[in-house]
Amino acid sequence: MKKLGCLLPIIVIILIIGGLIYTGVITETMLYSWADRGLSGAIGLLQSLQDELRSKTGATEEEKASLLLVNAEHPLPDGYEPAPMVRLFDQKRHFLLARDDLYLTEEVFEAANRMFKAAEDEGLNGFIMTSAYRSRDKQEEIYQESAAGLAQKPGCSEHETGLAFDVTARTSTGSFAYTEQCRWLLAHCHEYGFIQRYPEGKESITGISYEPWHYRYVGVETAKKMKRLGVTLEEYLGG
Repeated sequence: MKKLGCLLPIIVIILIIGGLIYTGVITETMLYSWADRGLSGAIGLLQSLQDELRSKTGATEEEKASLLLVNAEHPLPDGYEPAPMVRLFDQKRHFLLARDDLYLTEEVFEAANRMFKAAEDEGLNGFIMTSAYRSRDKQEEIYQESAAGLAQKPGCSEHETGLAFDVTARTSTGSFAYTEQCRWLLAHCHEYGFIQRYPEGKESITGISYEPWHYRYVGVETAKKMKRLGVTLEEYLGG
């Protein structure tokens, strides 16, 4: 029993390393480097592991610098200007528009169009984009006209970035959340760089009620990682 107690930490370490090799966090090259360089190699390996684990479980420093977090605690700076945008009505689209004055940044439009085309290729269409970019003045108008808690204060809405949109579909259920279109988006949106920004059960974290219709572009790699981790943008960025 005493011998087993001495061996237990070694067994645990072997199992951990085995798991890290299996998941790809540790590679054979890293192990050979560790063995060849002794203590200095071990220190280097541990540092590499720390960096790898951080990149697999949370935002990298590059992501923290580039991803825009917009909420009541992180408003857009005064004078914020989004990237150049395109008028969706003028583009060849694989989705419908509720209005002809909707705009998104070009990158986000192209990603969204690829996503809705993929749904269309699977025989699922009828997506209707209802809202996209809003100016600060428009957000102020909506905020003033909405009941408390139903709209974000000016400067605190993702719609002011051109990176987000609201979507619905023709349905007899009365709720987009129960449509095939919504289920498809939940299953596939991350493949095109999007996240459902305000998921159900995360209201205390996002500060926003469940919005199955609101999608935000964060890029494919980030969206895939967030999907795997099951986190909101606030959790992912530590904000």
